[in-house]
This record gives sequence, structure tokens and C-alpha cells, in this order.
Amino acid sequence: MNKRLIIPFGLIITLPFWLTPEAITLKNFSLEQFMQALGTLFIVALFLERSLDTFFTPTRSKEAEALDQEISALEKRQSGINDDPNPASTDKQTLIEQLQKDLDNKKSERFEHRAKTRNIATVAGLIIGLFISAIGLRILNNFVNLNIPKDRIYQKNLFNLVDVFLTGGLIAGGSDNIHKITEVYRSFIEKKKSG
Repeated sequence: MNKRLIIPFGLIITLPFWLTPEAITLKNFSLEQFMQALGTLFIVALFLERSLDTFFTPTRSKEAEALDQEISALEKRQSGINDDPNPASTDKQTLIEQLQKDLDNKKSERFEHRAKTRNIATVAGLIIGLFISAIGLRILNNFVNLNIPKDRIYQKNLFNLVDVFLTGGLIAGGSDNIHKITEVYRSFIEKKKSG
């Protein structure tokens, strides 16, 4: 295990022993209530995806399109040399190898550019998702009864912190992931009703 994770993991494991929290119970909620809660997150995540796309397209797409054009030009040139009916010569083979090397380098640049863009978008999405969740749009509080005594306010605060991180992560994960969660829950409930 990573040494940097040992202390936080140990604190989390021992938290219930030294804080003696009250048990949190689940509310009885219907499929419609579940869908409504996740539906709200779905819409927010969709808005966030579109917003991030709007911000990143002007700044990151120009370089990506230039790389795509360079790759396409190299592939056409390579194809033209390969289609040449003249028998392979040393010069032709050297040129083919050089074009392949250039093509591999450009594809690697494109991969790195896309990975960097994805990482930037993920971090930006997480920060915005955490902010949205911190101001009050959360998922867990829809499904639990927080009947916590006033002398255990720390538990409510910890619960809210976990809820902020969980909801922020769900929003940052995108609408497709929320849709998948919704479908899994819907199929579970439908199987439970039919069986």
C-alpha cells in the first residue's frame, strides 16, 4: 500500500471508534424519487459537459486539428509510396521507414494532447462539481434520515463533506455514468417487482 495513504486510511478506519457516531438510516424512497434525484444530477452533469466543451474547444481543438491534418498527410504520402508499382529500392524502404517513424511520432503527440485535454477537463469538472455540490446540490441527503443530536454536529458535518465529494465526483464523471447508474437501479427494481 502507498505510504501516503496509510495515515488517512487509518484515520478513516478508526473514525467510528473514537467519534461514536449515531447510526444513519435510509429513507423509504420510490423508483420515481430515485430517478428524480439522479435526473437532476444528470441534467447538471450534462450542462457541465457542454460548458466545458464550449470552454475547451476554442483553446484545445486548434492543435488537435493540426495534428490530425499532419497525420492524414503522412498517411496519404505513405499510401502513395506503398502503391508505387516499382520494385522496392533501398531509398524507397528508407523513406517508408522514415514516414512510419514520423507518423508514429505524430500519433503519439495527438494521443498526449488528447490525454492532457481530458485530464484538464476532468480536473475542471471535479472542481466545478465540488463547488456545485458544496452550495447545496447533493445526492446522499435525499436518501438518508439525518436525525443526529446537536451534540454530534461533527457527524452531520462529516456526512455533508462525504456527500459533497461523492456528488461532486458523480457530476464530474459525466451524464453517461449517471445514466448507467439509473439504468442499473431501474432494472434492479423492475426485477424485484416481477420476481
